Amino acid sequence: MKFTFNIIYTTGFVKYLSLFIFSLLKWSDCSFRLVANGCSSEEKRLLQTICHKNARLEFLTLPSKHMMKHGDALDYLQSLEQSDYFCFMDSDILATGEFLREFILSLDQSAGVFSGFPIWCNNEEHMLPETSPGMFGRHYRTTNGLCIGSTYFAMYHNKILTQVLRATAMSFNKYQWQDIPTQYQNQFMKMGLKHETYDTGKVLNLLLLVQGESLVFKEVPSLKHIGGISACFALEHGFHWNYLQYRTFKKKILAWLFEGKFRRTLMTLAGIKEAKIPRLEITDDLLRSHPNRNRFMSYCYFTQLLQALFEHRPLPALPDMGSAEVEKKVEMLTKDIINFFKEFREQLPVN
Repeated sequence: MKFTFNIIYTTGFVKYLSLFIFSLLKWSDCSFRLVANGCSSEEKRLLQTICHKNARLEFLTLPSKHMMKHGDALDYLQSLEQSDYFCFMDSDILATGEFLREFILSLDQSAGVFSGFPIWCNNEEHMLPETSPGMFGRHYRTTNGLCIGSTYFAMYHNKILTQVLRATAMSFNKYQWQDIPTQYQNQFMKMGLKHETYDTGKVLNLLLLVQGESLVFKEVPSLKHIGGISACFALEHGFHWNYLQYRTFKKKILAWLFEGKFRRTLMTLAGIKEAKIPRLEITDDLLRSHPNRNRFMSYCYFTQLLQALFEHRPLPALPDMGSAEVEKKVEMLTKDIINFFKEFREQLPVN
């Protein structure tokens, strides 16, 4: 069987993440469609240049002047798919060995096969807590072992997927509970899967389960996913910050909120005397409590690493991720990226 994976690139990281496609070509016989989503003209030319040099690569630009939502982009790509399988993966995934065999075996029994758990997560974070307000991207399994899939790396039986999309008029998009039709709400409640929000692709995967299909998540060691590169870049509004800059910015924001003129103004308006509001000490412990701390730490570190490699600068020190398990994965992936850069840098359009 031949597979074509769609890889969506958003602006800001095309230059750096283009390295990873060479690892996928090396360790598979798949084809890859490099999809530009809101990329600059220069970034589009870079992707086209890479595709012109390999028959297993093709280039596609999404039909929008602005960056499309991830769910909309997947809906569009699926509508174009004519083969038996609809496959896609994030642009910050690389391969360190053969990775397709186990997925092919699982496709014989499942409507969808998924992989690519982010490196910044502890292993137990894949489980969806029953009390979680949202069904987030990292959640690929419920507490009773039901696979709910992900959009990091996915391979669907396209015919089955198309039937569900047409029958339900739903999509790959994110959903709020109140926006889901009542008939599907009732089915999700019977499954014990009522949540306030559902991340990209989650509702569609649940609809596949409702119709009696099975889904499988396979964690293949030779497929490694940084996780969150594009999303974190968008949140930072285009600023490539290292961790020190990120930490300093957070401290300034917190200090502005809880100290100085803004604080005194709030107290005056509320008629509160100084002694009644304790001073908030801005510490690294406070920053560590942020729910997305590891995601941003990973983003900042790997951004800095890739910039250092491409721009011939000293490599950054390994970050403190607050978890020996995650730090070991970060260290191993760092070595993989460095080795791949040495192996493929002559093939990159920009050195």
